[in-house]
Amino acid sequence: MKYTVEEYNNKLLLELEYSQQKGELTEDLKMLYFDLANDISKNKERYPFTNDDNRVFCVVLAYEACVKHAIKFNRHKTDNAYGYVNVIIRGSFAGTLQKLYKQRKKLYHDNN
Repeated sequence: MKYTVEEYNNKLLLELEYSQQKGELTEDLKMLYFDLANDISKNKERYPFTNDDNRVFCVVLAYEACVKHAIKFNRHKTDNAYGYVNVIIRGSFAGTLQKLYKQRKKLYHDNN
């Protein structure tokens, strides 16, 4: 991991608060989303059968999901920005991998 969970959380809290006040995402927040998605994608225990192409595809779609949804983080409810963004990323990975699996399965059945 590029940062510890605590470091990610602190950086995300600061950047999310600043971005919410500013009304737009900061470049640092965008980089944090990308770095975190990339770090999570490299977890071989959670994603052991994911090849590099699928991993990159998952990271890109998870980044897009973060850009779209993570700005809605409510600090009055929780201080766990890392957990909030992590759930968005893992949910995006799950959806993306499921779509890829269905496409591969359909291609296999169409060719046989």
